[in-house]
Amino acid sequence: ARGWMDVAQNYAQSNVTGSVRVPDTTSVGRIFNYNLTYKKGAAVVHLLRYLCHDDARFYRVLRTYQSQYRGRTARTADMQRLFEAELGTSLTYFFRQWYQGEGFPAFAVRWNQAGTSLALQVTETASVPTSTPFFQTEVDYLLTFQDGSTRLVRLNQTQASQSFDVAVSGPVVGIALDPDGWLPDLPGTVQRDAALVVSPAAAALAAFPNPSRDQLTISNLPTFTATAEVLDVTGRVVLRQPLPAAVLYTQALAPGLYYLRVFGAGGEVLGQVKFVRE
Repeated sequence: ARGWMDVAQNYAQSNVTGSVRVPDTTSVGRIFNYNLTYKKGAAVVHLLRYLCHDDARFYRVLRTYQSQYRGRTARTADMQRLFEAELGTSLTYFFRQWYQGEGFPAFAVRWNQAGTSLALQVTETASVPTSTPFFQTEVDYLLTFQDGSTRLVRLNQTQASQSFDVAVSGPVVGIALDPDGWLPDLPGTVQRDAALVVSPAAAALAAFPNPSRDQLTISNLPTFTATAEVLDVTGRVVLRQPLPAAVLYTQALAPGLYYLRVFGAGGEVLGQVKFVRE
């Protein structure tokens, strides 16, 4: 599947301009354009899967879409509406840039580390800025540590030039951009920059009750515009949810030890803490 999607993204990017949306429905050649309609279209659906953070949710939307519109005419707006209902958020920006817009993003990443603080400065450029000057998107970064271990970090790119601070537990020796090939982005760069200023490490959060059962209250948050990410002991993300009231609902977690990371609206790490689900 990864190989097929890599090929699809390459075909899509061979059209420097052009959108998935067909502006001229009288043009048969444009309607059935292999690179834009089929391959870029597939890449956009693949991005929706990435956005869901959960394959079960993604396939639930697809099954609903199929059952609701079987034998009927369905439009892109119908698919957008179903994904918005599942995710509980507006996806207008997503469809504007990936479906209606043209071109692709490219990322230039500079990073530096001081102690347990890792700083990233990410600059995004768009290939067709007259159509889509900026692509708002989450981006994965695979951190490789000196001891050979790795950690996947997902950051939300909401500005063309953005700084992120990530708390780490050891020396970082390398960073890979979008290691699983989710994004149809153009080739980018990642380099260490010793001149990049590193902010202090993320604060240690407090969470109670710990151990917990149904919910965990988080204190010491500098803002309520935050998102929680829970990892199991293998480093796999098992839960992600917004924190409008600094409360994490843990009913869906199996008993065990977990690591909680909290991110601000810009993707910066606000803090982290261990907790036990009884």
